[in-house]
Amino acid sequence: MNCVVNVGGQEIQFEIKYRKVKNIYLQVKMPGKVYVTCKRGTDLQKIYSFVERKGKWILNALSKYNAMPRYEETIKKLSSGEKFLLFGKMLEVKFVISENFYVRFDDEFIYIYGKAENVIKNFQAWMKNFARNTLQQMLEENFKKFERFDLKLPVLQIKKMKSRWGSCNPKKGIINLNFFLIKVEKQYIDFVICHEIAHLVYIHHDKNFYRLLESVVPGSGILKKELDFKYASILRQD
Repeated sequence: MNCVVNVGGQEIQFEIKYRKVKNIYLQVKMPGKVYVTCKRGTDLQKIYSFVERKGKWILNALSKYNAMPRYEETIKKLSSGEKFLLFGKMLEVKFVISENFYVRFDDEFIYIYGKAENVIKNFQAWMKNFARNTLQQMLEENFKKFERFDLKLPVLQIKKMKSRWGSCNPKKGIINLNFFLIKVEKQYIDFVICHEIAHLVYIHHDKNFYRLLESVVPGSGILKKELDFKYASILRQD
């Protein structure tokens, strides 16, 4: 159900989602969509009043989202001229007819060789393998920074996640990394990997954890803020 309220002369459009919840919840998601979740039967005026009370916060959140960079990829058919984001650079696709499928890239272009009828399927397989190999290699390189702790190299799992760049299960020795990390600069990938490895030493986000993280990734706090700001449109998409 789509609704509109006016707060300080500005319209706020929001969508109501009915779920089995006790309270009213508010979310602002990319690309600037406002959602109100509540149980079915909740008085509509109560919902409107709730949104109006939160109006200032909503407008502030929308303003921040509008200021965030957008990375508009145009990948549809993998034809020449389309755009593809890799390691923080928007590369132009160059498709070349070839009997054998392979991919190479530089600072400006990503060259995709292959047959037109199989190119999308083959490219998706290439991306999966490329992400796996790249992130595994970077995990092993960053793991060396923690040699003094005598840790066992964690098992890497790669997933498409919408709410986080990575996670760690210290008990099982597993680190999950977001597939979309290959779209950001390598300095941010290193930060995320070290953040998750640090959880193998300190489970919680306490002073010891952040002290360790800063010792292996100087400026880690700044890197986190930059990563979350620059690439929110990639991470927090519907």
